[in-house]
Amino acid sequence: MAEAQAALDEAASIFLSEAEAAEVLNRLYQYADESDVEIVSLQERGAGEVEAEGTGAGEEKQEKKDTYDVRVFRLQVEGTPSDLIAFVSRIEEAAYKGFVITNVNIAEGEER
Repeated sequence: MAEAQAALDEAASIFLSEAEAAEVLNRLYQYADESDVEIVSLQERGAGEVEAEGTGAGEEKQEKKDTYDVRVFRLQVEGTPSDLIAFVSRIEEAAYKGFVITNVNIAEGEER
């Protein structure tokens, strides 16, 4: 029983608490300021939007919904390429197993 509890505790430590998740969002703005970039959009995407993109995990997410909530955010940041790279590299939370950066695109746009 103790081994099962230890395994459960270890698995639970992968996920961020609500307070930790909120703090991560606040820190993104701090990282942006430190990197001289501007967050122009930060939107939470619903589970339906993510499943519609063909992640293939829709059924699994629905089955595990009672265990944890998956929150997906779309972030748009503007700045020079070197500043954008500095911003992404500052996101310390990316080291957590429960925090996943799935896609980074750098597109040419208007100069600031």
